[in-house]
Amino acid sequence: MTHPCHVQQVVERLKYTVFGFDTFYVTSVENYKSDGVVFKGNMRGKDPQASYQKMSARMKVGFQVSSGLGPIHGFSDNQTLSS
Repeated sequence: MTHPCHVQQVVERLKYTVFGFDTFYVTSVENYKSDGVVFKGNMRGKDPQASYQKMSARMKVGFQVSSGLGPIHGFSDNQTLSS
């Protein structure tokens, strides 16, 4: 089982390094099932695809080393990111 403090650190890291005022403004973070979270918010920028590409690049750079939480999944059809 993953320690709750570690999960919170990963959530905060995602919130402040992958997302941003120029890509996706996080308005809330909700639990998803027993082992994940859903970030809700507003897409930013004129081109959603460009915002997605920025977040995807930030995710690759920011999470090159495994967090120990298992895979961090990409965007689903409704533009949410879950881990």
